[in-house]
Amino acid sequence: MTNHNKLSTSALAKQRQIEPKSLFNELKQLGYITWHDEQWLLTDVGARFGGDYVESEKYGRFIVWPTTWYWMTHSAVTST
Repeated sequence: MTNHNKLSTSALAKQRQIEPKSLFNELKQLGYITWHDEQWLLTDVGARFGGDYVESEKYGRFIVWPTTWYWMTHSAVTST
């Protein structure tokens, strides 16, 4: 899958009609990303779910996700 078939976390939040900060927090709670040295980093779990990095001259390095990406929501993880 090329990075053309992927969305930034912020674009994914917009697609889901939620605030980017909320999505970043959800992804952190699920263990897909972590905050370190003032930047978001992809975890092994996030990479297994299709997360990747893109380098941009304008924005630097950031995380992207497949456009068809689906993850378990916090409520799905906590309900048994």
